[in-house]
Amino acid sequence: MNKIEPIIKYTIDTVFEDIIDMDYNNKKFITNSSNNIKIVNTTLNSCIFYKIDFDNIKFENVDIWDCIFEECDLSNKEFYNNSIHRCIFKNCKLDGANMNNCSIKDVLVDNSLCRYINIGESKISNVNIVDSNFEEIRLVKNELKKIYLDKCNFSKGDINYTSLKDVDLSTSKIDNIYIDFNSIKGVNVNYNQAVILALLLGVKIV
Repeated sequence: MNKIEPIIKYTIDTVFEDIIDMDYNNKKFITNSSNNIKIVNTTLNSCIFYKIDFDNIKFENVDIWDCIFEECDLSNKEFYNNSIHRCIFKNCKLDGANMNNCSIKDVLVDNSLCRYINIGESKISNVNIVDSNFEEIRLVKNELKKIYLDKCNFSKGDINYTSLKDVDLSTSKIDNIYIDFNSIKGVNVNYNQAVILALLLGVKIV
């Protein structure tokens, strides 16, 4: 596993209602917003979010750099055509999040719920995913590089046109996964997973 360390030199305790001119730099949020908030055309830079529910916070054209999210709920958030670099998501919910056309680099996802997440046509590199649930993930037309997985759940996932060459799935669950032949070439799996994938590809084991 490659160590992921966001660059955060200092933070100032802040509430969402006090943000001026979309200045989301070096802030720490530990209190949920009581109002509907729209974050648009900006970068979350060197911020910490702790136990924040983003349900009433809308993202629009938001990049995320050097941020830590811990015990946050980012379910169904839109990150279309954005960058997510040097970030940590620990004990978070990202169910149903949309990360199409994104640049995702130097990211750690730890013990998080990421079911039904949709990632398409994105460039993903140096990403560590540990003890996380990606059931029914949709992964289409992505470029992957240096992906580390440990004890994750990709059951019922849909993976197409995304090469998993050199990705190690051996400690993860892949029950009822759908994956095309080109995506599967070069993936590392354990014996039981090899049987599952062989049957999926129509290979008869005698």
